[in-house]
Amino acid sequence: MFAPIISALVTIFSSLFALISSGFAWFVARITSKVFIFTTQLAVTIILMAAHAVLMAFFLYAILFLYNRYNDMIGLIRDMGTNSDILYIAFQVLQSLGVINAFHDVFAIFSPFIISYLVYRAGRVIYSSWVATSNELFKLGVLSQQ
Repeated sequence: MFAPIISALVTIFSSLFALISSGFAWFVARITSKVFIFTTQLAVTIILMAAHAVLMAFFLYAILFLYNRYNDMIGLIRDMGTNSDILYIAFQVLQSLGVINAFHDVFAIFSPFIISYLVYRAGRVIYSSWVATSNELFKLGVLSQQ
């Protein structure tokens, strides 16, 4: 007499348990995937920002390094000619022709333009890298609101 009621209750509870467990599994899978995607995107954004900071430091260092090495070369040319007679004669010939003074004048005139161009190019690269970082941060904001 109680057998049909017990089998009906077992069927109801087993289907209810299956429904709850599948709903819980769906909820856990959805949350875990979002957490995984968000943390991965956050890690990528942090790495990207660090790479952009290193890129900016590299550009500034490269510009300063090239400018200083060029100035050292100019100073070397000015001081050249005192070591040996052959170099001294060649240096005096170039100086009497005005090549050395012209070289110094051209460097003095075009140095600001060359440095400005290098800073402009570095600025464009840095700007595009910061736009990419901004896009990544926007994606993180969208992911965190879902």
